Amino acid sequence: MERRPRRYVPGSQGLEGRRLLSTVAVAAPPASAPIAAEIASASPAAEAGDRLASAEQRQRPADRPLTPAQEQARQQLIDGRLQRIDRLPAFLQRLDFGRQLPTEAIAVIQQELRGYVAALRPPHEGVAKGFVDLLRDAISQASVKPETVLALNAGTERLLLSAGAPEQSVSRLTDAMTELARTASSSKQPVVVLTNDYALVLQTALGVGRPISRRDLMSTPLSLNPNSIATQSGGVGTTSAFGSQGLGAQGF
Repeated sequence: MERRPRRYVPGSQGLEGRRLLSTVAVAAPPASAPIAAEIASASPAAEAGDRLASAEQRQRPADRPLTPAQEQARQQLIDGRLQRIDRLPAFLQRLDFGRQLPTEAIAVIQQELRGYVAALRPPHEGVAKGFVDLLRDAISQASVKPETVLALNAGTERLLLSAGAPEQSVSRLTDAMTELARTASSSKQPVVVLTNDYALVLQTALGVGRPISRRDLMSTPLSLNPNSIATQSGGVGTTSAFGSQGLGAQGF
């Protein structure tokens, strides 16, 4: 009896898990060793040459120096992220046009965020989910309570430390967030303003802090005018840094 060839059907293992941070670039896997490197050569000289060629081919793209065009593209991405930080106060002000933003605290927040540009990594998924849960708990309250601010600061600290931010920098940022929370408490919608303050700042931190991959550089159109640089990720959208989880408190 003639047997029919089986049709290969890929399994679904691993497809059910969703990555929380949709804007973080996935690092390219190391290049595998070429097949030729596994074949023994007949002569010692040829064998040595094969080993040298194999080592060169196995060199990861991240280890290779950037071309001038890639350097320009990287600088454009960095400049765009810095512009995103510069625009953060305007987005915070939109939450309540009647409140007076604390100038010194905002300056500290922006200064710390500039230090995170292209210097962070994706935080642990459980830590990120825990921060989202903190926002959901806070938005259900009727007013801003001191313990709520303490909890959000603790969640901010865990999230940024998990992403690789320096401990002293995180401490300065959370102190500034406490000052910002005081202005939210006098707002007409204090809880909404408070939770969105934290959401915007944390989304900005993770958005500007994500590593810049070579894929990012290749997909970035070079601008002839350095003053007209498009901001990557389109500003501080409420779902950009956390993907389907979302950090915008108004949507809970």
